[in-house]
Amino acid sequence: MVKWKNAVLYLVRVAAVPAVLLLLVGPRRELIGITVGIGLLMLPVARGRVWAIVLPVGAAIAAVVAGFRIQFITNPTGGYVYFTHTAFVITFLWIAAMLGVRAELERRLPHHPLQVMIDAVLVLNAVFLVAISPQARANHLAIALVIAGLVVLITYKFLPRRGGYAPEHAVIAFIFAAFGISGAVKGAVSISLLGPLAVLGVPFLITARAYFSPATEAVLPHWFRKNRYSQYEFVGAVFLVTTALVSAAIIAAHHPIGYAFIPAAVIPAGYGWDRLRRRVARFVDIDTERGGLFGIRFAPITLDQAMERVQGMIGIPGPARIVVTPNPGAVLVSMRDPALRAAYINADLVLADGIGIVWALRGLGRPVPARVTGVDLTVRLMRWAGTRGTRVFLLGGRPRVAQRAAQRLRARFPGINIVGAHHGYFTADADVISQIAAARPDIVLVGMGVPRQERFMLAARAELSGAVLIGVGGTLDLLAGLIKRAPQAWQQWGLEWVYRTVHESHRIKRVWDIPRFIALVLTLRAVSALASATPIRPPDRPLPLAPFPANRRIRDER
Repeated sequence: MVKWKNAVLYLVRVAAVPAVLLLLVGPRRELIGITVGIGLLMLPVARGRVWAIVLPVGAAIAAVVAGFRIQFITNPTGGYVYFTHTAFVITFLWIAAMLGVRAELERRLPHHPLQVMIDAVLVLNAVFLVAISPQARANHLAIALVIAGLVVLITYKFLPRRGGYAPEHAVIAFIFAAFGISGAVKGAVSISLLGPLAVLGVPFLITARAYFSPATEAVLPHWFRKNRYSQYEFVGAVFLVTTALVSAAIIAAHHPIGYAFIPAAVIPAGYGWDRLRRRVARFVDIDTERGGLFGIRFAPITLDQAMERVQGMIGIPGPARIVVTPNPGAVLVSMRDPALRAAYINADLVLADGIGIVWALRGLGRPVPARVTGVDLTVRLMRWAGTRGTRVFLLGGRPRVAQRAAQRLRARFPGINIVGAHHGYFTADADVISQIAAARPDIVLVGMGVPRQERFMLAARAELSGAVLIGVGGTLDLLAGLIKRAPQAWQQWGLEWVYRTVHESHRIKRVWDIPRFIALVLTLRAVSALASATPIRPPDRPLPLAPFPANRRIRDER
């Protein structure tokens, strides 16, 4: 039964491309050669040295016998060079060379994401050649071959691989080689040959044997080793840059030079990717181990569970407990601020305040059940404190804001015991810490903005035994009635940040944090996926963190 199933799967794989071609161009003799060649390349046999030679040779012969011929190429000095008696040999060598180089790349670099990228570049290169060559567009078989290559590429994920070997790599190279012949009408043949030879041959030849040997990764160029590139990332970068330069050169030779900047845009795009990758690379292993986001481990709990955690922390002997509620902007600051990062890492409870944090963690496979904001936690705690006589101290905001918040809390929760209030504009931390310690609070709401409030909590925790310090940002302004919170519908849809930006004009500058955060999260996800699929990595050299400048302007989260 298993054999029959494998036989049927083999026939489906072999017949898929010829069926697409037959539908697009009708019955043609060349389709026989395509079918036989794909059938040979798809054979489920062990890829030893003999079969690695026999199968590509057989596919090349089948294509030539079926009618694929390179009849002429463009003469650089003018006119054309015709192949009368050697067309058979030239065509055979072209197909065999394409298949051979492709097989060698797969053998030396058995890294599936890299191989898929190479195939995607080959297919996109074929699409590009059709777009710029009127002769290729006039050949229906050439266009049909490009579509067939796209079909094979798209169905990668749905086709199981046998022991890591994917015959689809060879099939795409075979289709592309046939395209280079069928689309070669007059001058277009030189374009069709130059592109694939360059993008396949240059990365393979310039690095010699050493760069493709898994045991000699240390020979990578210094810049790539310094920035922690893996062997596969290095080859992929060379491959993409080579393709971009070749494509730009082809366009410049046949079209206005301005169009050449279109494929060349991959170079600045690659630079942007490298900048993002370097920012997140040091967090990949940390996040994998801790299950967090950029080294910050968020508690996967609901608001009710957070309440229980905080209540359980109150009165525990020893240094004060720290609760933080970072949003995406705070996470971005922590990536370049060692003091803030240390506060988040050493906090006793880290809650996801921000829908962006929730979505990012879910996208990375480390979901939290819900968003837990500092405002919601504060209101729930104050209601609970009003029934228990819990001692509360308010710290933060402009002068008289904390006192006004205390008055409104007493009116809202009559039993609440607020033992002190102090504004957040002070320079002598020790004096304020002494004042708070003298009040012996159980809960201290610290609302001085990121990263000021986190640094203060770290400095004060040793002096406030048994207390719980909670960083609440601009919550004191809200409790004092200076600002209004977004309606419930906005909160449920994760658009509270939009409401606050519209009603608080000074927050408009923080909108830029949103695309930055999204780009870094997507990069982290991509780098994590590549790292998990890459068996060999460079030595771990964590990037140095810049020191925290003492005179940095305080960023107020209000």
